[in-house]
Amino acid sequence: MPRSSSLFYNNKEFSSPTFIPRTVDTTGCGDAYYAITSLLILVKAELNLIPFIGNVYAGMHSQYFGNKQITDKVALLKYIRSLLNF
Repeated sequence: MPRSSSLFYNNKEFSSPTFIPRTVDTTGCGDAYYAITSLLILVKAELNLIPFIGNVYAGMHSQYFGNKQITDKVALLKYIRSLLNF
């Protein structure tokens, strides 16, 4: 079953699929998604980018067991670039 997230704004839907084929631990992924997307909304990021970046960030977070490692900005940007060049 494909997974995705959606953002609804002014009766429009902006959605994005997940990009991580398998996860190690999903603990805290919702919190990670909410943290990054709320910041993107605060800075008025493009609406179609918000669920995309949120899914990438939460997916990267799911690759570590028990919140063992924090996903930093450099790793996030590298992974986004790799997805966009795919």
